[in-house]
Amino acid sequence: MKADKFYLLFILFLVFTVYIVSPVMISSDSRWCVFTAMSIIKEGNIDLDEYRQITLREPRHIIIKNGHLYHYYSLGPALVAVPFVYLIDKIFESKFVKNVYFSGFVKTNMKQYIRKKYIAEFPRFKKYLSRFYPQKPDISLEKAIDIFPLTVLTLSPLIEKFIASFLLAVCAALIFLMARLWLNQKESLCISLIFSFCTSAWSVASRGLYAHGPNILMLTIALYIILLAKQKQKFIRFSIFPMILSYLIRPNIAIILLTIYILIYYRQHALYFILVWLAVLSAYCLHCLIIYKSILPPYYYGEAHKLLSGKLFLNAFLGNIISPARGIFIYCPVFIFSVWGAVSKTRQKPIDRLDIFLIIALILHWTLFSAYRDWQSGWSFGQRYFADMLPLFIYFLICFVSYRLRANTKSNSLVFAAFIVAIVISFLINFRGATRIETWLWNKFPSQISNNSIRLWDWGDLPFFR
Repeated sequence: MKADKFYLLFILFLVFTVYIVSPVMISSDSRWCVFTAMSIIKEGNIDLDEYRQITLREPRHIIIKNGHLYHYYSLGPALVAVPFVYLIDKIFESKFVKNVYFSGFVKTNMKQYIRKKYIAEFPRFKKYLSRFYPQKPDISLEKAIDIFPLTVLTLSPLIEKFIASFLLAVCAALIFLMARLWLNQKESLCISLIFSFCTSAWSVASRGLYAHGPNILMLTIALYIILLAKQKQKFIRFSIFPMILSYLIRPNIAIILLTIYILIYYRQHALYFILVWLAVLSAYCLHCLIIYKSILPPYYYGEAHKLLSGKLFLNAFLGNIISPARGIFIYCPVFIFSVWGAVSKTRQKPIDRLDIFLIIALILHWTLFSAYRDWQSGWSFGQRYFADMLPLFIYFLICFVSYRLRANTKSNSLVFAAFIVAIVISFLINFRGATRIETWLWNKFPSQISNNSIRLWDWGDLPFFR
């Protein structure tokens, strides 16, 4: 047990450190999350009216409802950010930090950091800075940097990256604990590191406060609790809390199916789950009625009509797994062995009912997002929409190691070699996505991906080779 604690601390430190120092930083859909969190802290509401002068200078992802300004995307990431933003804001407001920051040595080094790192890591930095200088629209970049204030809002992209990195470092530690249910410490460490550095957890989810990072964490917690409940049923009640948070962050098919699984196979707890879900959904719908005058946020309605059919659906269905620009098995070839693990696990008798639900969740997730008009996931690196399902892929990767890789067969050495090659390729690809902004700029150059979707199948212009 003591050794496990050492591994957990090692994973937390390593993953968080690597994620933070990895240069790429993206704040697009999530650009107003920190602002919303600050509004909750300062004013006790989720509108952005107090930042009207800033938001209306760059109104992307801002909606106006009943005369108030709101972030278009889901509220969940901002709620998760609240405790982090509160603590960082208190630190920035402390006299010690202000005195240190405005001392000559630190301020000089801070400006150098902004010049060399912040600008390079964050595209369109000058446009971003102009939000905070509306009275000086022609302010030079050098002058803006010289008077650059150290606040939660001006550093919001960096704070997004900090929060997302921390959440996924915690998730990596939980993946280790999940793997320990079947594997030894070294094998579990390897699984945790595969999750951390060979998947979109590193190259996408940790680059900003997308809904993916918090959702990955909540699904991991819920799945881990359900696995523990197989030994002690009393744990199953605790799985409701990460499921609720996941719903508020962004509903996904895995949470729905896990809830159904619990209602069917843990019937003695079914009433508890039904009552809690009804209470939460009622409160959430009431909140939406008050704020938006509808039972769901505009984000849900705005995305519902964007569906594909026929040949376009087939194109997206295949593209989500093998497109050179978005295919999950192209960017994370190690997940091919997750499929192998799922097959190996279902051949075990008796069949674990949970495995069936998780496999169905992956297939339905794949199908639903293939029916979505924006299946290419917009400005992204690799298949961003599959990021929410990382815990399920990792679960079946654990199954592969436990049920197939340990098997004493003649072909085992060949399988192991292929597994190592897949890990190395996955690492190198996601390393590029996390460290080179050029891999993300592929979405814009030579033409916007939203206007030229044929580029999604261009094997001669692979994003990770940029």
